[in-house]
Amino acid sequence: MAPKTIRAVLREPLPETWYSVNPGTNTVMDNPVRVLTCHDWPEFSHKNLYPIFKEEILEEYDFGKHGPLFTPLSRSRYIVDEATLEDYIRPVVFHPVNCALDQENDPPFFGRGSIASFDAKRPDSALVFQVVPGDTRYANRLPGETKLSTKFTYGVSNEAEHEKVLGQAATYMALAKTRYGFIITDAFVYPLRLRLVQISSGLASGRSLRQTGNPAILISDTSVMSEGSMFVDENPLDQEYELDVGTVRLSEDRKATLCGKEALWYLAQLSKGPTDIRSRYPLLNSWRRKDGRRYIHNTSGEEKSKLSDGDVVDETEQEDRREASESPTTATSQTGTADVPVFSQASSTFEGFIPGEPEYVEDSDGESLQGTETSSAVAEPSSTAAARAPTRYSERLRGKEKEKEKQELPHETVRLRKEGKDYLYPGEQGKMIRLDEKKWTQGVDGKWYRKSKGKMLVIDKWPYKR
Repeated sequence: MAPKTIRAVLREPLPETWYSVNPGTNTVMDNPVRVLTCHDWPEFSHKNLYPIFKEEILEEYDFGKHGPLFTPLSRSRYIVDEATLEDYIRPVVFHPVNCALDQENDPPFFGRGSIASFDAKRPDSALVFQVVPGDTRYANRLPGETKLSTKFTYGVSNEAEHEKVLGQAATYMALAKTRYGFIITDAFVYPLRLRLVQISSGLASGRSLRQTGNPAILISDTSVMSEGSMFVDENPLDQEYELDVGTVRLSEDRKATLCGKEALWYLAQLSKGPTDIRSRYPLLNSWRRKDGRRYIHNTSGEEKSKLSDGDVVDETEQEDRREASESPTTATSQTGTADVPVFSQASSTFEGFIPGEPEYVEDSDGESLQGTETSSAVAEPSSTAAARAPTRYSERLRGKEKEKEKQELPHETVRLRKEGKDYLYPGEQGKMIRLDEKKWTQGVDGKWYRKSKGKMLVIDKWPYKR
């Protein structure tokens, strides 16, 4: 058999399937976690991930070890419900991904959720690495759910189905205390990233089952904690979350676009790094300083002494720790809580998935600004108006609470400068920062706000068309 790279094998087209599925609704989970908002995750794209893991994904696939790819019988490709969909995707989707992962040292493995289950709430799938000490089962670093596209398509299904499916997936991720997860259907893979919602101590008062301080992280394995991160092991079901949702077609023949098997392989690579749940994360393809002399990659952990042209510096975690240490109310311990600043990373309403090419733009207080990142295009799942229209998700943070927080901090009106198609505003030491809507929140007065270093930045009128 002619040699092929891992990427070439993962991009092999899937066998054709036949469907006889009646439209219906998804089941309701008891006591799911509170997901306040969802946001598109255009950063999860071939353009961002391929440069990070290029060496690994271009390795030769070992057919001698794993044999030829599995070809299912025709009757095993007949989909009537989620169980038959599972029977189809296990050998044709998960098996080749597992074979590709098996070529690594200490390889992870995609299996049934029961292989890692410690709770009555059990996901359909689990990515496992090592046996939990004192137990025969594994730690789940990447919970996954299987759904029929007739019952759930992100950005197309109604609000109730989004609530059920995304809330269920977020609950499994929170219980596993891991930031990454996924939903797989017969048409799409939806990579997920979970983020904590941080509530200031004043706003948190009166909330049931809430601490007055803010949780720094939720983590299941202290050995994978980010450098310098604070350990807080609160009950994950008592927290509030936001979800970043990517959209990848299960089958895709465009070379510059991810397919479903590639997306799962990349998620497994991401799950090897830090998986603690935070309120915000650095860019996937970015670097941070280490000991003032070297740089370390925020995703792969690669180290080098000098940055290359085009490298992006993103020290989000360091900024969070610095702001937390500067706060007079900060208190951290192994068993206590940490009162850390509120970061306005995203707009306060969920705009849903709008098919096309969403623009990813850096907007941070980092060292430098690079060019814009654009995710690969995703074709419309439907030509109907419903497929093109944004889908609203539940918004439980009340405007009056956000307004109260804005009034407690000194305001500073931001002066914007246009540069090409972008708008910039001054940061620390005169460095110009590119404006990104995901980092700003619109108030009831129509103005836009972002908290930064003990003050509230204000934009009177949003410059981009919305």
